Amino acid sequence: MLTIDAEKMILDFGGVKKVVRALKEVNHPRTEHAVRNWVRRNNIPIDSVAQLAIIARRNNQRFDLLDYTKEEEKDV
Repeated sequence: MLTIDAEKMILDFGGVKKVVRALKEVNHPRTEHAVRNWVRRNNIPIDSVAQLAIIARRNNQRFDLLDYTKEEEKDV
């Protein structure tokens, strides 16, 4: 199963506070608590991932979803 490395994605955008600020600027406000929960659950809602992709493009920042995907090991 593929998963998104939420912590890596958020760190690449400068951390929780910068992600919250950037999302607010594109009219997609999220609280610090919500963003921290993404890291805790290792799950970012797809609409927020899309907004981060838009933010990256506007800032000429590399954003390749494959950089943030990882194979989750199954317990057998």
